Amino acid sequence: MTGSAPGIWIAVAQSRDVGRDLLACDAAGRKLVLYRRESGKPVALDDECWHRLLPLSNGRREGDNVVCAYHGLAYGPDGRCVSARLGRPPPAGAKVRSYQAAEWDGLVWVWADGNAAVAPGETAGGAVRIGSAQARLAPECGEHVKGRVPDSKDGSAIMQAELEALFGAYRDAFIERAASAAAFYSEPCVTARAGVVRVHPAQADLAAFFTEVDTRYRQRGYTRFDNVTFAWQGLGANSVLVTIHWVYKDREGSPIWETTFSYNLFKCEGTWKILMQTMHDR
Repeated sequence: MTGSAPGIWIAVAQSRDVGRDLLACDAAGRKLVLYRRESGKPVALDDECWHRLLPLSNGRREGDNVVCAYHGLAYGPDGRCVSARLGRPPPAGAKVRSYQAAEWDGLVWVWADGNAAVAPGETAGGAVRIGSAQARLAPECGEHVKGRVPDSKDGSAIMQAELEALFGAYRDAFIERAASAAAFYSEPCVTARAGVVRVHPAQADLAAFFTEVDTRYRQRGYTRFDNVTFAWQGLGANSVLVTIHWVYKDREGSPIWETTFSYNLFKCEGTWKILMQTMHDR
């Protein structure tokens, strides 16, 4: 991949942003088109047709293939042209470059050169776990990793991607079953909201509390919530303060109310846990 070192997994988008529709993305100086196969597995191809170099992302997906909007050449997930317009055989040598794509920790990753020996979260050879210099976020794809993460040699971009993936998973867990979000908290932990501070000695206690909160939210018409702003500040080698402005929405996706929360996190044995959550009253 032009402009990137070989043997590196590059995070190009959040998993939730890559679906059945075609998604254009600039990654390390290379224009890519991302989508999912029928099986749900992510696909990454060069975003230019072999014929006239027009963006494939302007075309459409048919099954597991991408069809160029101009002359109708169709490309499979491996980049090979599989058909031309009106069912004609593909032109000889027609192919676009494909990249190995994988999902880990709420992100879609693309291997920068050839085929990876290991998955993004493993440590072997040139591919190493998030948090080292060998796995990094593609800064040009910031619009697909919420918050427009800047590239940084000191690891701040990777930290932001890691934290956003964590809270993306937290949000999804709370929406699906509020009690399951308790797994993201330490034992004990503290929550502060509406002028009341609660100490939760165990996750089971917090799960019951979240179930009550979820019931009240749904009585107000809530079905999901998304972050409007996301900010974090490192407080030490293993601690961080995250502040998120959440917007709560109804079934049609219309905003109902907004709230800002702060989360004090501590990393223990490689895992972030929320020690304290504060809801900022208006």
